[in-house]
Amino acid sequence: MKTKLKSKPCIEYGGKNILSNFWLKVGLSREELSALRQITKTLQPRRWQTTGNAASLVLTTALMHWEILWPLVIADLKYAKAEGFIHQEYFQAETIARKFNLPHSAKVI
Repeated sequence: MKTKLKSKPCIEYGGKNILSNFWLKVGLSREELSALRQITKTLQPRRWQTTGNAASLVLTTALMHWEILWPLVIADLKYAKAEGFIHQEYFQAETIARKFNLPHSAKVI
């Protein structure tokens, strides 16, 4: 019988100092974490350079501009289905890896 692999502990926390009432634990792919690290290095002031804060920044920006983002989400879902990706995650991993010049770790079946 296979033993269940334990998830790795949370790498970092990030959030708002004043307005944080809820906390999420999110699992990221290698591509997503690498992309967040690149965003962290380029966009944020040095004292806030954590992937947790970068994730919070990306999420907040996406929510602030949801009306622009929503059509892109729908287009990505349609494209992934048309291209035969079994799961949306495979399409996302491929796209993020290409966009941030990362090695591809996701195996597309």
